[in-house]
Amino acid sequence: MNYPYELLSRFEFGDMVALFFKKDDAVAFSMVPAGTEERIPPHRANLDDTFACKFCNQVGGGSTVASHLFSLAQCKVAGDAYGGRYNVSDNMNNGETVSRLKFVSQKRKGNAVTTTFRDDRGISYEQVLRWRKGEPFVEISSTVTNGTDHVITLEMAQSFDIGLISPFHSDDAPDSLYLHRYNSYWSAEGRHEEHEIEDLGIEPSWGTFTDRTVRFGQTSSLVVKGFFPTIGLEDRPAGVTWAAHLATAQPWQMLLRRCDDFLDIAGGAPDRESNGWIHTLAPGESYTPPLAIVTVVSGDMQDAQNRLVNWANLRRPISPDSETDLPVIFNEFCTSWGRPYPERLCPIIKALKGSGVRYFVLDAGWFRKPDYVQGIGDWQICEEMYPNGGFDAFLDEIRAAGFIPGIWFEFENVAANSDVFRNHQDWLVSFEGAPYRHVRDRYFLDFRKKEVWEYLDERVAKFLKAHRIGYMKVDYNATLGYADSLKGSGVYGVEELQQAVTAYYEHLRRKLPQVVIEVCASGGHRLTQEWMRIGDMASFSDAHEHISVPLVAANAAQLVPFTTNQVWSTLRKENSPERHMYQLASGFLGRFCLSGDVDKLTKEQRKLVLEAIRLYQGSTDILRNGVTRLTRSLNHSYNHPKGWQISRRTTATGELIVIHSFEDGLAELNLPAAFKVTGKLANPYVSITQDKDSITISGLHDFDAVVLRLGK
Repeated sequence: MNYPYELLSRFEFGDMVALFFKKDDAVAFSMVPAGTEERIPPHRANLDDTFACKFCNQVGGGSTVASHLFSLAQCKVAGDAYGGRYNVSDNMNNGETVSRLKFVSQKRKGNAVTTTFRDDRGISYEQVLRWRKGEPFVEISSTVTNGTDHVITLEMAQSFDIGLISPFHSDDAPDSLYLHRYNSYWSAEGRHEEHEIEDLGIEPSWGTFTDRTVRFGQTSSLVVKGFFPTIGLEDRPAGVTWAAHLATAQPWQMLLRRCDDFLDIAGGAPDRESNGWIHTLAPGESYTPPLAIVTVVSGDMQDAQNRLVNWANLRRPISPDSETDLPVIFNEFCTSWGRPYPERLCPIIKALKGSGVRYFVLDAGWFRKPDYVQGIGDWQICEEMYPNGGFDAFLDEIRAAGFIPGIWFEFENVAANSDVFRNHQDWLVSFEGAPYRHVRDRYFLDFRKKEVWEYLDERVAKFLKAHRIGYMKVDYNATLGYADSLKGSGVYGVEELQQAVTAYYEHLRRKLPQVVIEVCASGGHRLTQEWMRIGDMASFSDAHEHISVPLVAANAAQLVPFTTNQVWSTLRKENSPERHMYQLASGFLGRFCLSGDVDKLTKEQRKLVLEAIRLYQGSTDILRNGVTRLTRSLNHSYNHPKGWQISRRTTATGELIVIHSFEDGLAELNLPAAFKVTGKLANPYVSITQDKDSITISGLHDFDAVVLRLGK
């Protein structure tokens, strides 16, 4: 095996091989797919024969090495010299703190490998890599401990660092390596970006003297605003992809770094240089940045994502009984738009009775009069809007029709006109000594205070129990950018607060284990594995009935467990047959959530809704256990899409295929198929035929859709 450095240790974890390399007091970490090590060629030692280095070395003497071994222990203590190979480095890696951390030991216990470093001051860095049998990823956590006799200030701390990418080339792998990441904007979450490394300027300098870096992350409470905490690096000629996701609900950063033939991908807490993050540690205190979920695969980024996305389902401690068969949801927000009152919703209850829908969710507005725009924070029922027996009588109507009632909260915020704001400003998050105010006249409860927990137990937990509500949608529509903290900067204050917020969610789960929790944050701005571990579902987006719904929904399905990806399927009587099918099919890209004017649909439209629900109910095994492959032929615009999209979710015994046609889309399509068609959803003018090993679909119109279920 042609490793470029001394191999300290090698561990096989399923179809992955973890590799630790050593040089002097530094230890680096890398991974390769099992069975690929024999393909690793000898790597060049230096660049001395290049024109750029040859004459420089003749004058100055010495040699220009082609690679360096960088430590997996990456943190930065204030006061230590900043790092980098030369004076124009653009990240905080490899500074004096790293060079002072000396390798102490590496120990394996079961499927956990602990690597420990310590410096002469008593500061230590410990990384633990864990694997559970059968899982296609490893977890990596790192902890910095202050063993000195004085307070230290951290300016950077990484959770993981995968180096020596890619070992499958003898040089700097030109035209071979691709960065993958996913940008995120309101109603346009999870758009995949693929960049050839050279297009980003991430080539080694002529003398490998300095780093070149791509950094991205988020410092606010909307954890996927801007980008998702996911990174991938693909060696396309080798057919290998490395990928990682930070299981985080707090500020984070990802990093792609290069100074020589090899690249590193890394991630963890934000750093001081680019985000203003600092955190103080008293003697004996420790700090652990977000957990990293890491994989390597012989395949592309979609293959890697299929390995990462089920972490949340595997780690969720509680799953309500009502979630066993992945039921269909009805949420009335796109029906009443904030006025969830009986006069409008009773016809919906009647129309959906017996349809197979299980959750009937009252969205924003149950606590206010129609003209009372705010009202968030007090959580008092607007009883006058629920005549004829009151709010509980209305909930009983919902239950009598066979539904589990659900309700909307946004309990992390309070409005300026709420009683809780007027009477308890000491409960609010402050920044620079004053309450942090959002432009929408919202303020934030400080979950670090026990009084806040006690108040919400009374107004939220007790409310849910008293009214026998089985589903809670928790929204979050204001961004917290900074928070005061006694232990660090304003960005660290957000981190501290978000840890307290998620602890309260978990407290609610323990108190009310049979209440389904939907996570929503301006749509899909909390779509991380950690939030999906805490909740049962998440709103994929606020793209309620926009033309981009299937595009955004398919994006989100690549990034969170398929069974948590709740997708709006908003229906209108005015919709054409094509648009009606387009909206229904979108619900099959995750958890099916109906909304809109379902009581006003035509007889034919209603018939297709019932067919869709039955088809979805019959596809539970595929929805839960499949892997997803997304194929697209698209222009660049999500507002004016042209082309087509095919999502195939496959198990060993069946497949669910969702096809969307956009402008200039698919008139005819031939798909290879290993199974026979056992269910379908399509407009009557669409022809679907099957021979021995393929399916032909013809007659699709623009902005139309087809859903096929295949089985043995």
